Amino acid sequence: MLKKINRHDLFFTAYIIFLFGVLINSTKYNFVPIALKISHVIQLIGCFIAIIKIILDVYEIYLRRKEARIDYKYLLFFVISVITIIISKSKTVAYFDIFVLASKDINFKRILKVTLYTLIGVFIYTVISYFCGLIVDVIVYRGEEARHSFGWTSPNQLMIVIFEIICIYLYLRKDKLKWFDFVIPLVVLVISYYFTGSRMCLLATILLLILYALVRYTNIHKLFNKIKVLFYAVPIILTCLILGLTIAYKYYDLTKVDQYLTGRLLFGSKAIDDYGIQPFGKEIVFTGQRAEGEQPELSYNYVDSSYLKILINYGPFILIGVLVFLILLTRYAFNKKDYYLLVTILVIELYCFMDSFLFCIEFNPFLLLLWNIIYPLKRKKTKIEIREIKSH
Repeated sequence: MLKKINRHDLFFTAYIIFLFGVLINSTKYNFVPIALKISHVIQLIGCFIAIIKIILDVYEIYLRRKEARIDYKYLLFFVISVITIIISKSKTVAYFDIFVLASKDINFKRILKVTLYTLIGVFIYTVISYFCGLIVDVIVYRGEEARHSFGWTSPNQLMIVIFEIICIYLYLRKDKLKWFDFVIPLVVLVISYYFTGSRMCLLATILLLILYALVRYTNIHKLFNKIKVLFYAVPIILTCLILGLTIAYKYYDLTKVDQYLTGRLLFGSKAIDDYGIQPFGKEIVFTGQRAEGEQPELSYNYVDSSYLKILINYGPFILIGVLVFLILLTRYAFNKKDYYLLVTILVIELYCFMDSFLFCIEFNPFLLLLWNIIYPLKRKKTKIEIREIKSH
């Protein structure tokens, strides 16, 4: 009975359900009580189905025990995942571990396609919901400039979704890229920026388009290979930089620097003072931007930088784990000569210096590349072995 279950279909069923639930939670539906509860239930259903996929994978390993083909790497990560979930008591860590474990033997490009279609679907649904009056707009003023979210929790959140859609689209196209593949995202970006005013997303996406064009039409990969060490060091440098600036903010006048970082040092320093840094983190509900008149008793208190937020919310051990994974992902891109993946990871790392989606699989599906890194030379063998198991 267990062998007849298609584990690939099981994973994508779980993944689509989970993505829908967690993305809806990033819209203003999260302030509709019944919708918020439903989104949480949807996420749990997705996780439950993913756990079934994991159980089937572990059962397969059990069946192979007599053939001396036990997958110790998978079992080791399984044990580490269970321990981190129990110790951190964090839903985000649990979601990450569950879906990384469940993504074993799943084609990564197919994961990206499913993520892309789901992001586009939820994006359209959210904007239509806003124009139909089902959810509200969050309007943030920068001087006299009004920045709109069109139903997402903030203008920046809207732009993160657009950035990720462009990221995935470009990566899936990569060697087939034509001139219109650069023009269309640029037009979408300019229109989106006009309404949201999200400068960081504008700069990150333009950088991504430039790097993709250079990889597509020049030999810039030769330069990349010469400065390989720098690519490995980027996440570590960014972590040290944001942490150093945040700590220094308490002792030195960095007001002008913080103006360019739009208050990130102020709120980061405040979060460290209020919550401290625990070995395994502390689940903190930060207060983001609100629609006019919505919960006026709450003041804005949000850590935007991914590196600092991971440190405060999940602790130094999880942060070190994420940094190691980013370095391994960069190494994987170099080994595969996948320079499109290399520049994609680079831009995401830079963007996440200012935004907090680095550790969210719904906005950063490249985290699900873990098994491609662990089994770089066994991908085809694994598929053949799966066919053999099914035939028996």
